[in-house]
Amino acid sequence: MKKALLFISILILNLSSYGQIISKFAWDGPLADLKKAANGPDAVSVSSGALASVINIIGGVTNAGISPGLVAKDIDLTLPNTAYFNVPSIDLSIDFRREESEASFVSRGSLFDFGMSGGKLSVKFNVDNGLGGNTTINSGTVYDIPNDHLFHTYRFTYNNITGVASMSADGLVKYTYNGIANRSLYWTGAGSPMIGNKMDATGRNVAVLDNFAMSFAPNPIILPLKFTSFSANTKGQGVELKWTTANEVNVKQFVVEKSSDGATFKPLATIQAQGPATFENHYVAADELSNHNVSYRIKSVDLDGKVNYTVTKTIFAGTNVSMEVNVFPNPAIDVVNLSFNNSADAKYAYSIYTPDGRCVQSGAQVIAKGAATVVITFNSSIPHNAILTITLTNNQNKAIQSARIFRK
Repeated sequence: MKKALLFISILILNLSSYGQIISKFAWDGPLADLKKAANGPDAVSVSSGALASVINIIGGVTNAGISPGLVAKDIDLTLPNTAYFNVPSIDLSIDFRREESEASFVSRGSLFDFGMSGGKLSVKFNVDNGLGGNTTINSGTVYDIPNDHLFHTYRFTYNNITGVASMSADGLVKYTYNGIANRSLYWTGAGSPMIGNKMDATGRNVAVLDNFAMSFAPNPIILPLKFTSFSANTKGQGVELKWTTANEVNVKQFVVEKSSDGATFKPLATIQAQGPATFENHYVAADELSNHNVSYRIKSVDLDGKVNYTVTKTIFAGTNVSMEVNVFPNPAIDVVNLSFNNSADAKYAYSIYTPDGRCVQSGAQVIAKGAATVVITFNSSIPHNAILTITLTNNQNKAIQSARIFRK
């Protein structure tokens, strides 16, 4: 059982890209020194009754974890009270077997507590409020921890770059918090980290904790801004443009741009950014209806001058909607599909661009009228772990659509 759980834990660790390890305890073997860390500082104390208890023996290997011991007494494995643990982001993982209804996996005084309350998974943590103080985030009780006397893996992460926190059980997310980006965890006056507080297994002398790991949360790939939607549609005698954003940090303004040929864009309107939001910001702009094809895109401008663009939307003369191109899968590995509704037989050309503007692949296909899909197999020039822009051009009417994908 433990060996299988350990394999799953390693697999999840590799797939989830844990950050640099801060602290790790394995408690391997029935004679394990409970205070000895596999990585990071050793613990300074532990309950006098706690001991390494055998979980199982597989292939002649004895697997053990921490038991509170023969008397109902909390484990209270205490780490040093040092700034070493005052990290801006965190990724915690631990294997736990439920034998009670109240238990703290990891805690630090009144500022942090990840564990079980009333038999349910919960977390309380504090983040810097940007004014020299702190804001308390409390998940409440979000998931019934199985009372099956089996080990399960529980994980909490908080990324200070994105402001996003999550809790999971056996790799399945049970809670997500979307906070303000660039806010670090708050530890002033937190005290010593403690593993197994309020954890006594109700007097059962069985292992209830195993495989503890504390790491920095991995840094994600972050765009200056994330456009979550963009649409262009006719409304009355005009065109209505709508877009929404997330992660709107350090953005100065948005510039609505239009083009009559799908290639050369000119400013139409400038709208000031609304600033950071808990969920999304919504924007609307308008233009007069034209008697020829017109393409639109939105450009975001950061305070430092960096820019970011939406995909391009085209309003075709004599129609009331823009041509919508759906891209899948996204992220992509070796193949990407562009699906759309083609209004007439036409030859389409596509080009794939890297973030620095290099065209690394192009091609053309004749597409019949109706529902259509352009299938693109990446060549060896397409980089991995990159955000790519794909343009799709109708060679008959010169309308251009674009989309962005991430190639794994």
